[in-house]
Amino acid sequence: MELSGQVASSPFSAMEQLKCVKSEEEVEKQKSTKGGWKIMPFILGNQSCANLALTSLHANLVVFLTSEYHTDELTAAKIATIWGGTNLLSPLVGAFIADSYLGRFLNKAAIIKKEDFEENGSEPSPWKLCTVKKIQELKSVINVLPIWSTGIVASFILMGTSHTYMVYQAQHMNRNLGSLKVPASSYSIFSMLATSISLPFHDRILPSFFCRLRKKSEGISVMERIGIGLIVSVQAMTVAALVEVKRKRSSKISAFWLAPQYTLIGLAEAFYAIGLIEFFYDQFPKNLTSTAGALILCGMGIGLLLNSVVFTLVHKFTGKNGKKAWLPQDLDQGHLEYYFCFSAGLGVLNFLYFLVCAKGVKNRDSWEENKGGKMVPSA
Repeated sequence: MELSGQVASSPFSAMEQLKCVKSEEEVEKQKSTKGGWKIMPFILGNQSCANLALTSLHANLVVFLTSEYHTDELTAAKIATIWGGTNLLSPLVGAFIADSYLGRFLNKAAIIKKEDFEENGSEPSPWKLCTVKKIQELKSVINVLPIWSTGIVASFILMGTSHTYMVYQAQHMNRNLGSLKVPASSYSIFSMLATSISLPFHDRILPSFFCRLRKKSEGISVMERIGIGLIVSVQAMTVAALVEVKRKRSSKISAFWLAPQYTLIGLAEAFYAIGLIEFFYDQFPKNLTSTAGALILCGMGIGLLLNSVVFTLVHKFTGKNGKKAWLPQDLDQGHLEYYFCFSAGLGVLNFLYFLVCAKGVKNRDSWEENKGGKMVPSA
């Protein structure tokens, strides 16, 4: 291993240091024999169950608060988004522990500490001495932050409204299905079905279609997947606004009119989430995969928390001077369609911001110069 700076003062010979350090190539070789595509069904199954649980809890929470505790719809929506956002922020703590303390022990052996070559054996300061690998890990995080930030607005648009005011929409519509009355929170199943059914389409049909269309072998890129997801999210909010206008004109409209907007939300989440996950796992080092996944959930959580703030501001400013607020207690007296249009406009701005960010993203190979544990003193 190549050292710079104070190598000459090391109390150990170069041969002894090499015996104590396990090469990263050998570590990567060992890791490559584990996991792989054989574990993908378990990962997808676990993720599907987690999404089902989160969506069901979130949608039913607003119904429970309004029906059992007689909370007004605005307050219930804010409570639900705060709860959901806080819940999605928590994995970041677990990921930090997993990546920093519980995994990659052999990988840590490749880092030569400062006391290895200082006679007094004092504890090294990470602000004065670090490995190039650590610098590359920081670069990987900085490199994905612009694209990551687009997920905050995407989650604000897709998750915040679908789990709150779209549930209220269903409560004010005809939910009868023969002799049964469908619960208002159950219509979000169209979103989950759209996401699940479209997965084979993303994996097989879509790439081959783009290969034939472009007459190239690469198919559809990660950035294109993310961009399509952002566009579809705008379409979902536009359809939701049109359905709301129709709902206010007819009190007996079937709640199954919500199926198109929920389906578009599911498709948008599939395009965006798959693209974002693929992008993160491609950009992050292997020893930060837990952090990569948690950072995605963190962006979703911030988007949900942002909903609670926006709900309050929209209700406050649109209800001034005796005007009807967009988000009142009684949806028939408000303008929920305006809020959906506002969300669609925000989605357009987010897409334009994404186009700018996508141009500035660097490929990992372009800035990853050293994959070893070379020591770099900062002063």
